[in-house]
Amino acid sequence: MKVFSSENAYDVERAQVIKNTEGRNEAIVTGEMAARDTKVKFTSLAHLLTEEFLKGCYSELNHQAAAGIDQVSYTSYGENLDRNMAELVKRMRENRYRANDIRRVSIPKADGKQRPLGIPVLEDRIVQRGVAKILNAIYEQDPE
Repeated sequence: MKVFSSENAYDVERAQVIKNTEGRNEAIVTGEMAARDTKVKFTSLAHLLTEEFLKGCYSELNHQAAAGIDQVSYTSYGENLDRNMAELVKRMRENRYRANDIRRVSIPKADGKQRPLGIPVLEDRIVQRGVAKILNAIYEQDPE
């Protein structure tokens, strides 16, 4: 079984793949690598969560979504987007990022009962979106 992490030969192959596929999303290229060689085992995908990639994830979020417990809205986070993304990536790289508590609200159901709803903070939504995109790129490859 081949084991690759951001600290070994995988970086060399990844750099060659990206060089040969200019303009392609790095997560998709990683997914194609997984499809080509089913013996590849990824030990860390954290290096794919770059500032640029997470900015793309931020732009895909619902601009009108409710704020989490920190009360940070999409608009207010975006006012200092470059700084916020740099800090978020730095915390992830230094293993200091921790998901925040969820704001719980109840919404009415059609039958008159209440349904609990969890609202994560914006940064957690950004990271969730990024991780989901990377995992989808890896696991949704169609073997030919």
